[in-house]
Amino acid sequence: MEQAVLSHIAEVGAATDQRPLNLRHIEIFRAIMLSGSICSAGKILHVSQPALSRMLALAESRLGYPLFERSKRRLVPTPEARRLYAEIEDVYERMRGINSLATNLAQGGMATLKIATSSCFEQTLLPLALTSLQSQVRNLRALTRTFKAAEIANELLSGNVDLGISLSAIEHPRLATQQVGEGTVVCVMPRTSPLRHKAVIRAEDFLAHPWIGYPPQAPLGKTLRRFLGKHADAVCAIEADTPVAASAYAKNGLGSALVNAASLPPEISERTIIRPLDEDLRIGIWASYSNLTPPSVACQKLIAAIRCLSKQQLQQEAAARLPNMA
Repeated sequence: MEQAVLSHIAEVGAATDQRPLNLRHIEIFRAIMLSGSICSAGKILHVSQPALSRMLALAESRLGYPLFERSKRRLVPTPEARRLYAEIEDVYERMRGINSLATNLAQGGMATLKIATSSCFEQTLLPLALTSLQSQVRNLRALTRTFKAAEIANELLSGNVDLGISLSAIEHPRLATQQVGEGTVVCVMPRTSPLRHKAVIRAEDFLAHPWIGYPPQAPLGKTLRRFLGKHADAVCAIEADTPVAASAYAKNGLGSALVNAASLPPEISERTIIRPLDEDLRIGIWASYSNLTPPSVACQKLIAAIRCLSKQQLQQEAAARLPNMA
């Protein structure tokens, strides 16, 4: 689809006296406008920063005017760049609509919702939300892929997905982000763990036996550091990348881990014990989408379903006072 868009724009440029931008110039210019920097654009296009800088300089040379002002380490679009981008994005949007229609016609009118999500939400929350969505939207096809938060941002900016669901807010001027819920953080442990005799888990108890940590800048890594307090720099037995991995390690007897309750599949209690913490720690559930166009009806309904499910889970936990799920 993008090649068709770029060809159309290049043909328009060829009709003028100026040397037209080629397809690659247009693609690079759009990526920089969307991401806000050459570095971020390089990640979207999988191209090195020096190569993008050279292509941008060549594009500006062909046009005869600058597209960006260099301000410290940021690129600020010139008025000419903003006008050019508006035209380019309008063509992209029209082509997206045509492409979507063509796909839907091939699928008998089926709508498609593309979702990028943190892996932890594929265990319980997202399946329940999609079940609710499919009861409301007929002929819906959902495509889900798992990514880290930074990767979700790139997928949204490049237009590969319609909606991102993550454990942390994604901040970018081209993206709208809203908190749609929050999950309680609990301790999951092997069934043989000495901690199984504790009604609630304190930081001192947690550290007294093998435990599983996260990278310090990961959402649950930050939560874990708050829980450990003055012992935040303690060294874990295993460092996991995601709560899904941490739960799997705990299930196989490698130690205890803090996870968000929404990441736990129902069958986890067959091989683990889950205990509440001695303090009420929660972690957010965030939805992000492009702010260039309104989210689709299906996208809005999925966000509403996640919001409702998150609220229901918190209410159930409050009513039950987080009992032992073993």
